[in-house]
Amino acid sequence: MILHVCEVCGADASFGYGAHLRLALQKLAAGDIAAAKLHLGKWYFREHRPAGGESLA
Repeated sequence: MILHVCEVCGADASFGYGAHLRLALQKLAAGDIAAAKLHLGKWYFREHRPAGGESLA
């Protein structure tokens, strides 16, 4: 299970930007934690997500 927390406040986050979870899991399975973190993107709580749904990655 992967928990995502808001980049702004640390609350549980539902809105991911630049997230490629399948690639992140593949990198984790291969033992490459640094690369996996890059593929997880940035996550935001509803009130803190970027306006207009713009991508930050």
